[in-house]
Amino acid sequence: MMCLEAHQNSIWKIGRKRDKALGLLICVCATAWMLGLFLPLMTVETLFIFVNTFSIATIMLTLLQESEWVFFALISFFSVIMPVVKFDQLYRVWFQFDVSGVSVDKALKRIDAVSKWSMGDVFVVAVIVVIFKTSGALANARIESGLYVFAAAVVGSMAVTVMLRRAVMFQRREKGGCKIKGAR
Repeated sequence: MMCLEAHQNSIWKIGRKRDKALGLLICVCATAWMLGLFLPLMTVETLFIFVNTFSIATIMLTLLQESEWVFFALISFFSVIMPVVKFDQLYRVWFQFDVSGVSVDKALKRIDAVSKWSMGDVFVVAVIVVIFKTSGALANARIESGLYVFAAAVVGSMAVTVMLRRAVMFQRREKGGCKIKGAR
């Protein structure tokens, strides 16, 4: 069961005003990520007659219906599971974990591991758009708002990660605590 009570020594409780606002940024990024899953990524016109609009959710549904298990699993892993893990860990570091505790170090390591792959799915979508755009007169692809919203969520979560790490390091310096293992 998830604990919704803030830890007495969490960033939310003891952080500076700007550090306390990180929770709002985490929520904004998570909302943008969810919208990015369902908003259209691109619209493809074929032979100037057929028009198809794709979102990450519709792509995943199509892959599932066509029994493309490997591609469904890859997109699910990189576009759904990893961001959920990242937002969960960001929230926990900000709200639930003791700044001086080992759990913060472990969570920040998990966030770093997930963050290394956070642009992977945006890159794949960009490659698909380039393929459609260079396929000649038979197909025309337009980038839609979902790609921008999804990319903003990825970049925003990266920024929140940096700001949260700095907030933890600041609080540890203020309290005379230990450094974060693996911090740059």
